[in-house]
Amino acid sequence: MTQTPVIPAADEATPEAQTTTSTRRVAQLTGHLAPVNETEQANTRPQLPIEYPVSRLQFDPSHCIDHVRELKVAVIGAGLAGINAGILLPAKVPGVKLTIYEKNSDVSGTWLENTYPGVRCDIPAHVYQSTYSPNTQWSEIFAKGAEIRDYWQSEARKHDLYKVLKLRHRVDEAEWNDGQSQWHLQVHNLETGKTSTESFDFIITAIGRFNAWKLPDYPGLDGYKGVLRHTSSWDPSYDPTGKKVAVIGNGASGIQVVPNLQLISKHVTHFVRNPTWIATSWAGDERTFEPQPYADELRKSFDKPETYLAFRKELEDRYWRRFRAMVRGSSENEGMRELFIDVMKRRAAKKPELLDGLIPDFAPHCRRLTPGPGYLESLTEDNVELVKTPIRRFTTTGIETTDGNTYKFDAIFCATGANTDLVPPFPIKARGIDLNKAWKPEGKWGFPYTYMGMATPGFPNLFYVAGPHAAGPSGTVPQAVETGLTYIAKVMRKVSSQGIRSIAPLKEAADDFVDYCDAFFPTTVLTDNCSSWNNGGVPGQRIHGLWPGSAAHITIVRREPRWEDWEYERENKVNRFAYFGNGYTQAETEDDTDLTSYLRAPGQEVDLRDLHESWWDVPGARKLKKSSEQSA
Repeated sequence: MTQTPVIPAADEATPEAQTTTSTRRVAQLTGHLAPVNETEQANTRPQLPIEYPVSRLQFDPSHCIDHVRELKVAVIGAGLAGINAGILLPAKVPGVKLTIYEKNSDVSGTWLENTYPGVRCDIPAHVYQSTYSPNTQWSEIFAKGAEIRDYWQSEARKHDLYKVLKLRHRVDEAEWNDGQSQWHLQVHNLETGKTSTESFDFIITAIGRFNAWKLPDYPGLDGYKGVLRHTSSWDPSYDPTGKKVAVIGNGASGIQVVPNLQLISKHVTHFVRNPTWIATSWAGDERTFEPQPYADELRKSFDKPETYLAFRKELEDRYWRRFRAMVRGSSENEGMRELFIDVMKRRAAKKPELLDGLIPDFAPHCRRLTPGPGYLESLTEDNVELVKTPIRRFTTTGIETTDGNTYKFDAIFCATGANTDLVPPFPIKARGIDLNKAWKPEGKWGFPYTYMGMATPGFPNLFYVAGPHAAGPSGTVPQAVETGLTYIAKVMRKVSSQGIRSIAPLKEAADDFVDYCDAFFPTTVLTDNCSSWNNGGVPGQRIHGLWPGSAAHITIVRREPRWEDWEYERENKVNRFAYFGNGYTQAETEDDTDLTSYLRAPGQEVDLRDLHESWWDVPGARKLKKSSEQSA
């Protein structure tokens, strides 16, 4: 029997055929979906005893809908975000083949790199950990950096991450290839000095917010003959005991290191440029300069899961309920200003003149709050001098300020922070644009241009974790990282199971997100006249360091991807449903699969809100229990 082609000969994409509106339109559709030769080739099928419409699609009888293609995924960075990616993505994305690149000799990022005296988290350790694998036995309320480092490294070992880790490997460039729908990474092996090109379907940047520390750009810095270190590159072999030292900067690390150096150094000179709020605490968890260990009896009680859960929920809940303090003109923020001024005055009571120029005129929360126990108290000691006059230059022996005064030091420690613009430290190129340039103030966009902090138009299969707009100003960093990775996992599952080669957000969607941010952030104190990592260190620059909303807000927004905001490149240009395959699953052809896992025993409680919602609990995903297991 002669088959009827799906596109009549009169409607083929030829000049002769395109004589009417209808035939031109069909020709346009045909050209958009597939070349004519592919269309004609697709018109093959078994002989039928009846007339039946002919499809354009070349049917694949070997493909089952539960087959997924392998995705090669590169994660760049193995700090908190990279470790979580290594743990969660293999669990959430069937067929993922993961490689994690880390420039350091081990994992844990900032907690591996920062070893300066007094380094510790200013958030309680029981909050600053994963939601799914808690350590119940933290030694102190505010854990030291080494204990946090050990926790994240233990998580990496527990989940066998070292088998996919490439330690001492630095990514120097990433470039998208449209023809192959892949990313090509230039990876430098820091042990061998060799560079290789590696190809991946997806890349995820997990490089952290404060990873690229930098020394200040003062004249004469290279000529200084004493010890010069950034606090993020501390030399543990150097002993500052009995030395004359300087600390430049009053950010988080400067505020922590000064009181610790004051105890052992002969003299500490502290250079500051900007006023800063010294907070009492983040969420009512009062910090002291001295260690705050947990009582043995309390730690022992955490052996009972229900006791520990109640403790952590009560503690963590407080970090979700302080968002209103960010709102411009709110009573919560105004009350915070008065409280902090009173606290700062009490702490500097021995030398109240120190606070001249140190109390900000911008609102609390414009910059990240720093509790700073012991900091102001140390500034009042006889062996500490606070210098607010700007630095003119470095000399061979120390520092000269703009008023002509000179200071000699055995060592100078720069607590001057890291890159605050969130620009990737290496080129990321796609379709003629490099994010390393485009995100800089003088670049194409001038700020981290993203769709919901997750991806950027024109950069397919590229995602960010713990990058721009990564977390709300409330909640916890680990929870925000986990929900961000869960969002990425949903995208990857769609790509690997639905015949998609690449996916990127629509420009229109990203522009609308930026426009929403521009409407939202002026309602908060983040847009006060302060320099912070939220605005890239430039007052008036677009806020990109935080999510435009609370932690609960971002959690709800990212719960389900808005698929209408994305554009797709399909593997099959003829038919978007080609991934339907042969019409059945492989699981149903195997005798040991459970095709009715949705059934429950009579009387077993069923939460109807979750019924048939779990992404992985589909027919055949579970194995049948053996009779011996069922009777046990």
